[in-house]
This record gives sequence, structure tokens and C-alpha cells, in this order.
Amino acid sequence: RRERSPEVPHQHIRQDRQSRDSQLNDDPVKGLDIPELAGRLKESDLFDFVFIPITRKKTEFIRLTGCGGVTILNTFIYGGKTYLKAVDSEATLTNIGCDGESKEDYTLDLTAGRLTVLNSMRSTSDGRLCYRFFRAGDGASLRSYNSLAVDLLYREGPVLKNIGTSELNEGESLYLFLQPFRTIVAAFGRMIMDIKQK
Repeated sequence: RRERSPEVPHQHIRQDRQSRDSQLNDDPVKGLDIPELAGRLKESDLFDFVFIPITRKKTEFIRLTGCGGVTILNTFIYGGKTYLKAVDSEATLTNIGCDGESKEDYTLDLTAGRLTVLNSMRSTSDGRLCYRFFRAGDGASLRSYNSLAVDLLYREGPVLKNIGTSELNEGESLYLFLQPFRTIVAAFGRMIMDIKQK
């Protein structure tokens, strides 16, 4: 009688590994056997299920009311309603950004107070100068320097809103003098962008 050769544990390990690899290739979630991942939301569906119906309508990333001496550093929001809503507040923002935001609301929404922004990055979606970048009500002043806006065909200059002539520094006075020329350049930039989008 022929004796049966003893089973080698390594063979079973190799077979199990091959079977597991095959499962992972066919269905990564099933192969991992993690119930929490079954039927998970795909990344491509996030806009329809999360950003458009929820965060773009409700998420005010930062809200200030009656605050002074606030400094905000190195923050970025995606798919929100507003980046900052400030009421009667003073703040300095450095290295901030936003993308995928609401098309109806403003990135910076100011009611009274003062806001200074240095190094901002955002998407304008349609190449328009200051498109939905800010809204400054009566008594609210804004200074924005070095703003990088995706989709612009020209470099956006400093934004000075509700700044009195006596409050301008030397560099800002020069910018104010050149503003009519920059407006013309921006108009051509928007024209070219509109043609490219058609």
C-alpha cells in the first residue's frame, strides 16, 4: 500500500495567497472582507451626493462676529458655501485657498470690519476678474495681495475695496494709478476665455 505523503504547510499558504490575490483583482472590497466598505460611495459620486446638495449650501468654513486681531494661516476648503463670513471683525489671512465652491455665494463675505489677505488661491470657474471672490458691504474694507486664480488668462492684481486715499501706502497708490490699464487687460482676458469656452 502506498503511503500518503505528509501535507506541506507552505503549499497551503501559497494557495491561500494566490486565492486572495485573485479575489483582490476581481473585487478589492470583497477581497479585503471589510463589511464597512461594501457598497461604499465612489469618489465620482461625491459631488452629486455631498458637495452640491449639502456643503455648497450649508458650509461656512470660518465665521467671525465681533472679533479683533484674528490671524488665519494655511487653510484650504473644497466644496463649501463660503470660506469666510465676517461681521464687524478684523482679521489677517495668509496662505488660504478654496475650490469647488458655491456659484452663488462669495469666498469672502464681509459686513463691516477690516480684512487683509496675503497669498490666496482659488478657482474662478469662468476666468472673470474677482469672480465671486469677495463681497464687502458698507464699512467693510478689504486688502488682498498676491492672489492666484485658476482659469485666469492674466495675473490678478491687488484688490483694494473701500480703502480711503489717505490710507493707501506707496505701492497701493501706484496700483490705483494703473488700475484703468489693468481693467482693460482684464476685459481682453475675459473675452479670450469666453471664446475658448465656446
